[in-house]
Amino acid sequence: TLLLVWPVFPYVVLGIVLSFLLHPLERRLQRVIPSAGVRAGLLTLLTTLLVLLPLVYAAQRVTRELGSAAQLDRMRQLLENARLWLENHQAQVVAAGMVEAVEQGQSFLLSNIPNLFGSVFHIALGIFVCLFVFYYFTKEGADIWQALVDAIPLPQRMKLVIHEGVAGI
Repeated sequence: TLLLVWPVFPYVVLGIVLSFLLHPLERRLQRVIPSAGVRAGLLTLLTTLLVLLPLVYAAQRVTRELGSAAQLDRMRQLLENARLWLENHQAQVVAAGMVEAVEQGQSFLLSNIPNLFGSVFHIALGIFVCLFVFYYFTKEGADIWQALVDAIPLPQRMKLVIHEGVAGI
């Protein structure tokens, strides 16, 4: 189980921390919305919007800038002008090195595209796990905490101290 959870463990911790940080807001919503599931769903939706909207906007801006045909044509023209200038100034070795570096960079990018998609999938899975954990810790956090405290091999007196310390939050 640990090996299955380990790749997304940081996202699990992030979900728990977000649940803890938004607990005061959840307590305030408790007065207005009696259903724990609705409160947790509302907070999960709010968290999703606050996190994903800026990320989607930034990704859109970056891909638009990088992917525009004008940018690519301008970059090719700039590289060609630099190569010609270097050759006109008797720097053929530098020009050849520049062309070789660009070709190596291009082949590196093309060979690493599968890794990029794997990373995107891993991050998307992590965000899903984070939101999943956030929802359930917001909805049933007290019960989960109580089960965890009950599973710890401590004297009952210490378990009560732990439970009272968390109940005061």
